[in-house]
Amino acid sequence: MDEVVHTFAVAGVRIITLAAAFLLLLGFAISSVKWIMQASSEGISPAYSTYRMKIGRTILIGLEVLLAATILKSIVAPPTVEALALILYTVAIRTVLGWTTTLDIYGRWPWQKP
Repeated sequence: MDEVVHTFAVAGVRIITLAAAFLLLLGFAISSVKWIMQASSEGISPAYSTYRMKIGRTILIGLEVLLAATILKSIVAPPTVEALALILYTVAIRTVLGWTTTLDIYGRWPWQKP
């Protein structure tokens, strides 16, 4: 029974990782198409700021999904120091990227009021 659960969990990690990659690619493609359409009608400068915001949001969503895959992977894998270190590194990188992306998108840190 444990082997079946492990097999499904490993497949789940792969599916979630592929979903994150798909979301990143899809978000980039949609944002780029919208940027081209907006740039042709409104000009490059206003379209660029909107484009950066949409790309930033796409990255944040992709990072959240990848973090979920990493956490699930660590639950499935045997508990080792390396597995714990992987989670800690992933969370740290996601946190720093999330903060800096939020600063870039909104012009303020996540904990500052709008």
